[in-house]
Amino acid sequence: HDDWLTSVTIGGNGLSILTTSVDSTARLWDVKAPAAPIVFRIARGIVRTGAISPDGARVVTGSDDKLIRIWRANGGTVEKELSGHTDIITNLAFNADGSRFVSTSMDQTARIWATDGSASPIELKGHCGGVVAAAWSDDASRIVTASEDFTARVWDGQTGAFLFALEHDGEVLGATFSNDGKRI
Repeated sequence: HDDWLTSVTIGGNGLSILTTSVDSTARLWDVKAPAAPIVFRIARGIVRTGAISPDGARVVTGSDDKLIRIWRANGGTVEKELSGHTDIITNLAFNADGSRFVSTSMDQTARIWATDGSASPIELKGHCGGVVAAAWSDDASRIVTASEDFTARVWDGQTGAFLFALEHDGEVLGATFSNDGKRI
């Protein structure tokens, strides 16, 4: 990269690392051969976040241009550009089988997308501040979102229905499920 990193993500198999940067790129690194990453470049702007599909076949990136891009991991070509958010994309996370992913944004929403881009996204609305992170339960039945509005919210992973909120004394900058899915 030629500028600051904005995120680092380890692939599900532990053999790949995705970095995103202010330099308008994301780079997919093979931990066994880190000298020659696959480069994913947007025309201009900051690539804020990214995720690697569990099978390693796709990469998704989110940028300041409010677009989510689905890339072929083996060659750096864009399969789809997805729009809908009205502010910066802050986080992306795949479900366990890679069929869907969730995006978060400073527009105070999260969205559930089909990885193949075939369906309209399901919008998760209810936060009163930027949504900065999200995670799936292992069985993909629930999503937790973290927000600057001092809450973490839990949603149905299939329908996007709001289930409940967890209130905090300050901004919630991250959230995840325990391995057994019983705790957040």
